[in-house]
Amino acid sequence: MGQLQKVSWRTLGYAALGAVVTAASVVAIINSDGIRPTSLTSNAATRWLFNQGSGTAVLVDGLAGRVVARVDAESPGSSEVAVQGAGGAFLVAKDQGSVRTISTAKLQLGTAQPVSSLLNPRATFGVGASGLTVVSGPSGTANVVAVGDVTRPVTIPKSENAYVAADGSMWLITGAKATHVNVDESTTTVRMRSSATQTVTVGSHAVAYDDFRGIVRWIGESDVVVQQSIPNASEAVLQQPGDDAPCVW
Repeated sequence: MGQLQKVSWRTLGYAALGAVVTAASVVAIINSDGIRPTSLTSNAATRWLFNQGSGTAVLVDGLAGRVVARVDAESPGSSEVAVQGAGGAFLVAKDQGSVRTISTAKLQLGTAQPVSSLLNPRATFGVGASGLTVVSGPSGTANVVAVGDVTRPVTIPKSENAYVAADGSMWLITGAKATHVNVDESTTTVRMRSSATQTVTVGSHAVAYDDFRGIVRWIGESDVVVQQSIPNASEAVLQQPGDDAPCVW
């Protein structure tokens, strides 16, 4: 058996210090690029897009900056849009009143499902945990499309304006009355002290702005008076910074 080579404690110390410096450098690189480390292991930066010119659904990796896959939707020149969320990915053809699910695992499209709510000019849609929610406030119709190509209606009251929250629930606004309808059809009605000029959704909540009084309202919760804090408050615009943002600007 050959002799073991002796290694001094000083050499071991330098090696350990080098490993620590290298690890610190990696962390510094990850943190300095503006991306939270937890985002590197999530699919939040992978999105489906639709090329209306070629009729192709494209899966894009935003972190790597490359196209991962392409699926021919066989509908060149159409006005379809790709949307996705916790409940899956969908290809929505609003002018045709139909929806197709997108299987990211199999890289294929499902059968087109008719969704009557889409045909209303003021219909809006978004993806929650249960699938795609489509709602039309003026017609009082709503549908939820699950990943398994199952479409079911949701009973809602008619309203002047309708919004889909990030969890797939719906906020229906008429004057100073706001109704929150979940996909299981449980409903909560809130009376506001004045009508909303602008409304956005943040998570499962709705936030309204009364530009005449300069008040931001978390509907069903607290009010924030911004009249004295914002010059020309009547011209202010509500902005939502991101999908997981807990606030509005």
